[in-house]
Amino acid sequence: MILGGLGLVQQVVMLVFVYPKLKYLYQDFGAELPWMTRNFPQVTMVMIAILAVITYLGVKLAFGKTHTEGWFVVGLVALFAVLAILGSFVGLSVVSIVGPIYNLTSNI
Repeated sequence: MILGGLGLVQQVVMLVFVYPKLKYLYQDFGAELPWMTRNFPQVTMVMIAILAVITYLGVKLAFGKTHTEGWFVVGLVALFAVLAILGSFVGLSVVSIVGPIYNLTSNI
């Protein structure tokens, strides 16, 4: 859960600090942002909501007071799924921020 929380914090920091500066950088050069970077705020909010729901359900099923062995396993699988999804999403978001900067500088 700590890794998941840190991943979500990283996404919010990128959304609040990095994305607006990248957007203004592209506007200054008169270039258009790539599709994934343009839609980064919407994709981030949807992924944060999905990961938060899965995390809540996973914790509730795995560590709730009235759990059976079957629900415990389902909860643990949900928590591991969150880590896998979050890892993929962090990689995708870094590429959607770093890639446009590389493309912009290579066109200059």
